[in-house]
Amino acid sequence: MNQARALAGIELRVPLDRLASLPPEMFYRHDLVGCSVETTNGLHVGEVTEVEGTLGGSRLVVATPRGDVLVPLAAEICRAIDVAGKRIVIEPPEGLLELNQK
Repeated sequence: MNQARALAGIELRVPLDRLASLPPEMFYRHDLVGCSVETTNGLHVGEVTEVEGTLGGSRLVVATPRGDVLVPLAAEICRAIDVAGKRIVIEPPEGLLELNQK
């Protein structure tokens, strides 16, 4: 127990080449960084620079010409995530893109 306590709060990192393969439609958070984000009607929003939060509530930080926008990483909003194609299609509720600008 004492040895485990000494490791509390330490971040565990795994080299990319040692990560387990994931099933289709699953992804690692770092896979989303660099993805282009567009709306379902084809409007380019920006590019993902970071994924914030936890498994229970993550959000994409999307760099846009007018500043960063926070987009909840939720199936209701993120309609398609194509990691191989580096593309995320969102259907944002009205006002989300303007509301979340930093």
